[in-house]
Amino acid sequence: FPVTIKVGFDGSFSGDTTVLVGCSIPQGDEKPYLFLIRAWEKPPSADDSWRVEIQETEEAIADFCSRYRVREVVCDPYRWQRSMEVLADRGIPIVEYPTTSARRMVSACAKFYDAVTEGRLVTDGDPLVTRHLYNAVTKSDNLGIRIVKENRASSRRIDAAVAAVAAYDRASG
Repeated sequence: FPVTIKVGFDGSFSGDTTVLVGCSIPQGDEKPYLFLIRAWEKPPSADDSWRVEIQETEEAIADFCSRYRVREVVCDPYRWQRSMEVLADRGIPIVEYPTTSARRMVSACAKFYDAVTEGRLVTDGDPLVTRHLYNAVTKSDNLGIRIVKENRASSRRIDAAVAAVAAYDRASG
């Protein structure tokens, strides 16, 4: 990857998926390239004691940033504020990006949707990201349209979709 990358990070604690999705910042006529960097997803056979390894996640972020030109790691701070501070102290370019902000996600989802439907985005076709995108449903209210889980109790994960939307939003300016 000789290009500059923005990374979308959606972290979880136990039941969801923690995901790092990269998106190249387009140069000239290039299309942004969206790709899965790493994911930690609770295996179906795991019991309720399964947890995302926070240090392993932090090291994966730091390692990726040391090997590639990463302009930003865009993080939803929920439950990951400490990790964001630790990574920022290590020189990782952390940007807080609350994906619970409906206004932010309405705009980001519209931008992502337009890029996909107009063929202005290339992906690596990763099956996990694809599954999470298919699991997402749209919510429409007075703020606009955005992706959400089908319901709070759903086991159908959308974390990679959220990370992809965030990475593309920041990479596309």
